[in-house]
Amino acid sequence: MSTASEVRARVRAEHATIGRLMDEVRCALDSPVRAPPRWEPAMELCAALERLLDFEDRELLPILSDADAWGDVRVASLDDEHRAQRAMIAALREDIDAGFRTADDLVEEVVWFVGALERDLAEERYLILTGEPLSDGCIVVDQSDG
Repeated sequence: MSTASEVRARVRAEHATIGRLMDEVRCALDSPVRAPPRWEPAMELCAALERLLDFEDRELLPILSDADAWGDVRVASLDDEHRAQRAMIAALREDIDAGFRTADDLVEEVVWFVGALERDLAEERYLILTGEPLSDGCIVVDQSDG
């Protein structure tokens, strides 16, 4: 099992990769020429997000669980978020593959997906990746009765 700082570094690197892929998705959808949108960048983004979720499930959740008294609450919250993100990925892939929706509707869905993902990643960076609770140091609890 990895240390907390190794997990934090890996998750930050994955967030950076996903950020670059979100930029690629935006560029692919912002084409000035009225050509059909390219869906490959959105599918690559989905695959990268799934890899991140799998890594976090395997490495991050056990560390969060043992981090402090709020560990189980953090794990439950992140687990719910992962379930919701996997459902969004599945729905987006299905909509792209099925071919029933118009290109404009799919562009709107992908833009919404990227925006929601961006907010989720920012929240995760703020709540989880900022030192605590993923610190390798110990916490000393000192009590004095006076």
